[in-house]
Amino acid sequence: LSVSHASAGNVCDKYFKEMNALVKQAEEQYKNEPNAGEQISLMKSQLEEAKKALATYPEESQEQACSQALTAIEQAKEAVNNQ
Repeated sequence: LSVSHASAGNVCDKYFKEMNALVKQAEEQYKNEPNAGEQISLMKSQLEEAKKALATYPEESQEQACSQALTAIEQAKEAVNNQ
């Protein structure tokens, strides 16, 4: 997935890189699972929808939204790593 955004800054760049990495990781990890294709497609479409929605926000709101999303990603990673 390419990252295309109008004026989102560094925080959003990092968020989109993290999300793209997670999609790639899921593709690799679940490539042999029967329903993985559907789940991966859903992840990709959700990411695209998030990008479109984000582009409609004022720039300062974009950074705040990306920061919150990054925090959620980090918390999810920690939860997985602590299991």
